[in-house]
Parts: sequence; C-alpha cells; structure tokens
Amino acid sequence: MSRSLSTLVSREMRQSAIFVVSLAGAPFLIAGFFVVQSHLPFSVILQRGLNTSLAFGAVGIMQLVQMTISKEKAGGGFLFLRMLPVNDSEIVSSKLLAILLGVLIICGVPLMATSGAMIYYHVGFPAGFWFDVAWVCVAFAALAVGMTACAIQFDSQRAALFPPLAFGVLLCLGALAWTHFPALIGWMGRAGIQNWGLVVAVASIWLGWRGTIHLFSKRDFVELSE
Repeated sequence: MSRSLSTLVSREMRQSAIFVVSLAGAPFLIAGFFVVQSHLPFSVILQRGLNTSLAFGAVGIMQLVQMTISKEKAGGGFLFLRMLPVNDSEIVSSKLLAILLGVLIICGVPLMATSGAMIYYHVGFPAGFWFDVAWVCVAFAALAVGMTACAIQFDSQRAALFPPLAFGVLLCLGALAWTHFPALIGWMGRAGIQNWGLVVAVASIWLGWRGTIHLFSKRDFVELSE
C-alpha cells in the first residue's frame, strides 16, 4: 500500500471511528441482555450471538457509504481530494478499503469474542458456519462496491435504494433455492461448485472495484457534488 493511499485510508477511518466502535460494541449489549433476561441455554445464546455479529455488517456498509461518499459529495470533499497529489484510483480505493475495514471491525470483534467464548465453554459451532461466513464476507464486499459505485453515479436517494434492493433479491432467491431445491443445493456442495463460486464472486468484486474507479475518473467536479 502506497503512503498516500494509507494516509487517505487513515483519514477515512478516523472520521468513522466513533460509528464503527459503536456498532462493534452493540452485539455485546444485545448478548448481555439475552444472558440476563433469556431463559435459553447459554450455548444457544452463544450460537445466536454468531449471527448477531454478522447482522450488523449490512447496516455498517450502508451507513459507512453514506459517511464516506455522500458526505464528500455534499461537502465538496472530492474537489479537495482531487487537488491533492493523489490519483483517482487512490481516492476510490481508500474509501472502499475504509468501508471494508470498518465492517471487518464491526463484525470481527464480536465474532472473535463469541467464538472464543464458545471454545472456552466447549460449545460446538453450527455445521458449515465458517464456510457461510466466507460467503457473507464476499456478499458484504460486493454490497460495499455496489453501493459505492451507485453513490458516485447517482444522487443520494437512488444510491441508497438500488444496491440493498438487489442484495435483498439475491438473498430471497438463495433462500427459495435452499428451501425448494435442497437436492440441487446438496449436489452443488458435493460437486464443489460453491467453492468455485467464491472464486468467481471475488473476481467479480475486483472487476467491480476497477469499474468503480473508472466511473469515478469520468465524473467532473460538478457531477461529484450535491
């Protein structure tokens, strides 16, 4: 990572630090509430805490995109950034990296704490959980890239609508396939298609990242302001 890119990433992380720390701490408060109030076994609470950790990721992406892209457009920040000795690739990459790092902290800190507690108390992880986590990470990265591209291309209202809507449609289609075509899902697992799907998805995210940089480079100062 170049020095200018790392400086830009640090700038973005400082601006969103309070928000990231708040969302990272929220699962601990929820888990504490269930421990005190719920009559469920402690092992069940810990297993549900794994999913709670991941649930805050999508919220974090949507809010971080608003903070890093829409805020720059509203305050003329892109004009300031383009006056600095950095190129368009570094500007876009710094924002995407800051978003992904923020979501990694939001999900990773409570996930590691819950996992550590499960290991300490000898609670088993759900079957295939870590493979599902890998897919969730890929999905979050795709959502971050898609929302960033839309935030650059469209106004704030449309940018906030399109990617979550597409993300929700894909989740619904996956849930329907899992419910109504279990034999197909099982065959895909045995054939290793899901593993290759991760490779294809990561490649698509990389292409989307490069496409977002190209899209940004085509926008002038007026189009990058609201």
